[in-house]
Amino acid sequence: MDDHQAELSELHNRFQQITADYDALPAGQKYDGTRPLKKETQLALWISLGTLCRIGELLQAEWKNVDLDRQTWFLPSENVKGTRGKKQVRPVFLSPFALHFRNSRP
Repeated sequence: MDDHQAELSELHNRFQQITADYDALPAGQKYDGTRPLKKETQLALWISLGTLCRIGELLQAEWKNVDLDRQTWFLPSENVKGTRGKKQVRPVFLSPFALHFRNSRP
């Protein structure tokens, strides 16, 4: 396992441990416990890591712009950062890592 895989694995394990610890707390103690990230937030983080997209692009993403057969997400020009008049549709390759989360939609 290379360093990047180890770091991703560690992050995944931390998410799981924080969730398990929180779920194990009695109801009266949850207010003081460390709350896990929402599933949606975790998915956004993993997709950002897998595509290197900007958070604004991710927040504006729509499934109609995703072609799973081509493993591509097309960012409409209006969602792409850039100079006016020079913006264009930008394809984002969906790696196996990014596609791993496609069935994890909340």
